[in-house]
Amino acid sequence: MNFKDLIPKGLALVNELSKTDLPSTAKLERVTDLVADFLETADDVVELLPWGFSWLAKLVVDNPSVDALQRQHLAAPIAELLYQTWKGITASGGSLEKFVEAL
Repeated sequence: MNFKDLIPKGLALVNELSKTDLPSTAKLERVTDLVADFLETADDVVELLPWGFSWLAKLVVDNPSVDALQRQHLAAPIAELLYQTWKGITASGGSLEKFVEAL
């Protein structure tokens, strides 16, 4: 999945969760999980680094401490941005489908 795919999938998940009785914190966690999974996939790109640097880069980016920081400082804000985007589109009477097509 690339970043362009993440936006429609995230908006679709936010839209789906908006129709449930889950607490807001649980909804945000689900969207954050989606983004965190995407970031984990992006971590695997370091394996493509040349000249033997891939093992060192993998060691640096693929560990629990870095994963926690990625979740807190990247995944959670992106998840919140997806929610705010969904809220803005739906509150204005816009169409998620048209927004996604325009990407």
